[in-house]
Amino acid sequence: MAKSSSASGAVTMVAKRYALALMAAAEQANVLSQVHENMAVFNGFLAESAQLARLINNPLCDEKSCERVIQELCDRAGFTQITRNYLKVLTANRRLGQFSAIFAAFEHEMAKRNGWEEVLVTSAIPLTRDQQSQLLEVLGRQFGKQIRLKTLVDPSILGGLVITAGSNM
Repeated sequence: MAKSSSASGAVTMVAKRYALALMAAAEQANVLSQVHENMAVFNGFLAESAQLARLINNPLCDEKSCERVIQELCDRAGFTQITRNYLKVLTANRRLGQFSAIFAAFEHEMAKRNGWEEVLVTSAIPLTRDQQSQLLEVLGRQFGKQIRLKTLVDPSILGGLVITAGSNM
């Protein structure tokens, strides 16, 4: 069990290094907010397309084919050159399959830099926009920070909410 834990730690360290490298390049080019938006869009592509997820996780996919698909997505989405180059590097280094972990590390670093508090709210049913707004207001007052709310639906919860902020529940 310790072996899988250290392997997980290694993936996390790799993800953090890749995320920090992207942040440094984006800050230097003064396009950090655009790159952040690009990363979120690409993460959405992966979440919505099982076919794309299979492609980037397929070790038999040759680099050129994978790169061609990624570049076409970048063209359609209008990504910045920094984001395009970054995805190209991930493809060449066979790290594209770790994009979700890299994106999570990137989001975490953005939250730290901007003073955001990431809060995960788990509920039995989807929250309405009004409920989410009320939560943002209450949690913002409690934490004294701007809240980045992520919601998760778990029907096994009998009622109420499970609110997780960092290591606090």
